[in-house]
Amino acid sequence: MNKNKMVIGILGGIIFVLAIMISVFLSRSIIVPLRELMDATETIAQGDLRQPITIRSKDEIGTLAGSFEEMRTKLVDLIHQIKLTSEHLTASSEELTAGAESTAQTTDQIANSIQEVAQGTEQQLLASQTSSQTVAEISSGINQVAASVQFVAELGSNAQNHASIGNEIVHKTLEHMNLISNKVNNVSDVIGKLGEKSKEIEQIISLITQISDQTNLLALNAAIEAARAGEHGKGFSVVAEEVRKLAEQSSNAASQVQQLIEQVQKETDNAIKSVSEGTTAVNGGISLGKQTGDAFEGITKIIQDLSAHSKETIIAVERVNKSGVEIVEMMNSIVNTTSVSALNAQNVSAAAEEQTAAMQEITATARSLSFTAIKLQEMVSQFKF
Repeated sequence: MNKNKMVIGILGGIIFVLAIMISVFLSRSIIVPLRELMDATETIAQGDLRQPITIRSKDEIGTLAGSFEEMRTKLVDLIHQIKLTSEHLTASSEELTAGAESTAQTTDQIANSIQEVAQGTEQQLLASQTSSQTVAEISSGINQVAASVQFVAELGSNAQNHASIGNEIVHKTLEHMNLISNKVNNVSDVIGKLGEKSKEIEQIISLITQISDQTNLLALNAAIEAARAGEHGKGFSVVAEEVRKLAEQSSNAASQVQQLIEQVQKETDNAIKSVSEGTTAVNGGISLGKQTGDAFEGITKIIQDLSAHSKETIIAVERVNKSGVEIVEMMNSIVNTTSVSALNAQNVSAAAEEQTAAMQEITATARSLSFTAIKLQEMVSQFKF
């Protein structure tokens, strides 16, 4: 029993010693590395990644320590990369913010400019439409002018025909006026000769009057002598009385003829005066006829020039009308192009406004990203490596 107790006691002591040795061994091989590992993890937890984990044991703790060391190394690399990335992200976000703000401002300016362009294009469209209508009205006016010029040309042609006819009539009138002038001159000559004959007749009548006076005187003397002769002179007295009566009748007839001749001479003088005035009037008519003929020739020439200019004007108006039609077509094309440009400008303006809104969102996102990068840098700055 005592031996057994002693063996048991020895075994118990040995076991106790072994237990102590095992516990010491375990303390050194497990607890110490675990404590070192815990200290290292606490250091890492505090953000200090500068101390490497140097547990060299070959057991699970060493493996765990190696894994922690690998994790620390990768964490250092990760945090370093995060730091670089956050710095780059901060710089990029600042550049992006600045660029986005500048782009937003530029886009806003472009939007405003495009809006102004759109408004200007709309105004240009209205102006182009107005110009197109104006050009169309001008073209219509040109057509009316062409019709008026054509009408004037026709009137000029008719006037030229009438002027030619009038010129012929004037020439014929001049011919007749010349004939009338010749006839009047002939009549004037005849009346002049008639006046001369009347003067000759007047002289003859004067002679007859003188003879009648002498005959009357002789008859008176014969009557006196017959009265002295008495009965023997009665027959002679009758003859003397008849001679006296015949002398009185001759004197009366001569007096009447004298009055008629005076009236004829007066009428002849009036006729000569009228013929002279007629001759003057005929000469004036001839002169006026010549002037009228010259005027008709001038009018004919003017009408010919007017007709030529009218034809040239018609050709020019036709060219202008053709150009006006081309301008109308061009203005219609401009109106269509301007309308499309206005629509495109409105679309571009809307797109620019959308781009401005998008750039504003990008600016806000960039600012948020910059804020996040700063926060990330602040978080990374808590680590020491």
